[in-house]
Amino acid sequence: MEQLYDDIVFCLTRYGGLQESDAHELLNGSKLFDKAETEAGRIALVHETGYYWAMCLLHGRESRWFDNPTLWPPPKDYYDPDRFLRT
Repeated sequence: MEQLYDDIVFCLTRYGGLQESDAHELLNGSKLFDKAETEAGRIALVHETGYYWAMCLLHGRESRWFDNPTLWPPPKDYYDPDRFLRT
């Protein structure tokens, strides 16, 4: 779960333009990781990427942000395994 948390924070800062402290505040305030208390909740969380959850936090889960071609699919560099090294 820690890796997913870090990935969401990374996406909020890199693609959402938030400062790291603001990204942590948004994510912690969302209670998204409250679901991680159960196995089913953990499965639901890791079923989606950190990018998906970051965009949900920024735009709302009901906003259909994923229909916006500037937001979905994720930027190509999101899939680069070295992306955390280039913050």
